[in-house]
Amino acid sequence: MALDPAKAERDRNIIDDRFKGLTYAKLSEKYGIEESACYKIIKKHTDAMIKPAAEELVNLEISRLERLLTALDPKIERGDTKAIEVAIRLSESLRKLTGVDAAIKLEVEHTANSAVSALEEKLRKASQINADETD
Repeated sequence: MALDPAKAERDRNIIDDRFKGLTYAKLSEKYGIEESACYKIIKKHTDAMIKPAAEELVNLEISRLERLLTALDPKIERGDTKAIEVAIRLSESLRKLTGVDAAIKLEVEHTANSAVSALEEKLRKASQINADETD
């Protein structure tokens, strides 16, 4: 489908006017299209701008949490209960970000599942070490 330059210009003007504060009703009146069409134009634009930025922020946070978990590995291996508690909280944050516990998953590609699985395995080992030391 060929891009219509006049339509592209109109859409750009609609977006500019919306950001200047015009309501959907005023946009509809000014451009002679339905309010719902104005909404769709704005939504398409904002989705194209916001969704990639949001995905990048989520991916950065996942990377940060994974680095923190990796830094805790030696203490977890030694059975440090404080490190284990912190790791559990970090794991919970990862699970929320990745939607592991949610009924509806975030539409973001991630690599946290393997990190969460590795963490759970380390936590099991650390708990076993603690149990062995207390026996």
